[in-house]
Amino acid sequence: VAMLSPDQVIADLDSGDPVEQVRWQFPPARVLVVDDGPENREFLVLLLGDSGLQVEQAENGKLGVEKARAHPFDVILMDMQMPVMDGYTATRTLRADGLKIPIIALTANAMKESEQKVMEAGCSGFQTKPVNIDKLLQTLADLLGGKRIEEPRQARMSAASAAPPSVAAQPTADPIRSRLAGVAKLRPAVRKFSQRLGEQMAAIDRAHLAGDLPELASLAHWLKGAAGTVGYDAFTEPASRLEQYAKQGDGRGCAP
Repeated sequence: VAMLSPDQVIADLDSGDPVEQVRWQFPPARVLVVDDGPENREFLVLLLGDSGLQVEQAENGKLGVEKARAHPFDVILMDMQMPVMDGYTATRTLRADGLKIPIIALTANAMKESEQKVMEAGCSGFQTKPVNIDKLLQTLADLLGGKRIEEPRQARMSAASAAPPSVAAQPTADPIRSRLAGVAKLRPAVRKFSQRLGEQMAAIDRAHLAGDLPELASLAHWLKGAAGTVGYDAFTEPASRLEQYAKQGDGRGCAP
């Protein structure tokens, strides 16, 4: 499937008419984001920082626990599946320390059993991944006293005025677009993911050819979470199936 470059997507989106957009406003508050996915962390830092929140980040549960012990936070967003120390262990550790602030679990599993497991670990609530922006911000607004503001979108600088990039051939199928590419504040995260995707897909091919199913499962888990987070929903379901087959040791199921 042919993919548009980030510049092509932005040029197409910026040529449209202004529409209403929603902005969230929060009082001063500190949020700790604990997630092993750099795309997920960057996305949340951009999203929450634009709403006036001060955001710190940690790449695994062990570092998250250390930061939460060293600095005061108002809310923690905790990924559940991480290396070094997972979110369940990190949450139980912090609760054992006596930490009372809300800890919101970020989990790719929406099953009832998963909800029960995160609550038993000491979480105050959970959000499924890929993250639903409005639901997450509404949850944080309820906890921190934030509010939703609807306002006209300001005039945007048009990328269409720049010379379009040269294209060697016309697309032969509908391109894959991010549903978040039109949100100016999130474009850096969308762009960064699209630039990294080729490298990661090549790594998936190498793991498949080598029969390295644990590595394939890890890469598929990354693709499932990172792609959905930045709005590339088309990748979520196939990546989820690939991860499941790889974890089951089903090499035939992993075949394209």
